[in-house]
Amino acid sequence: TISPEEAAKRGKEYLKKLGYNSMNESYYSVYDGICTVNYAYEKNGITFLFTILSQDEISMAEKRNGKGRAEFIAGRWAAKEALGKALGTGLGGNCSPSEITIRNNDAGAPEVHVTGRTASYLTERGIGKIWISISHEKEYAIATVLLES
Repeated sequence: TISPEEAAKRGKEYLKKLGYNSMNESYYSVYDGICTVNYAYEKNGITFLFTILSQDEISMAEKRNGKGRAEFIAGRWAAKEALGKALGTGLGGNCSPSEITIRNNDAGAPEVHVTGRTASYLTERGIGKIWISISHEKEYAIATVLLES
């Protein structure tokens, strides 16, 4: 196991080898506990989802059952936390979880869509593209975000 800092360093080095030299230095990985998210959902239900997911993501989560739902929610939450940390703001203020929607494209890869203050803030910062990866392993979800200028 390597630290998030080492993962970020290796990720940047790999992207430079591939020729991506215009990447913003904002790169962040976040681990999140699936069991913790599942407990919060079971305790607070839909109210919990409204605090961390967009309306579209709530609809997607509600179509899943059991562990699949918990993995989905934990992955989306980890992704949004990683985005907030990559921006240097954390979540809230200029980076609202409800204004961030992560949808899978036709190939199954996650893509970030933003609206409202969050979209305005990204534009002000000159962020042109958000690269994201979400993965699940046993009891954890991990998301990595890379911001491209």
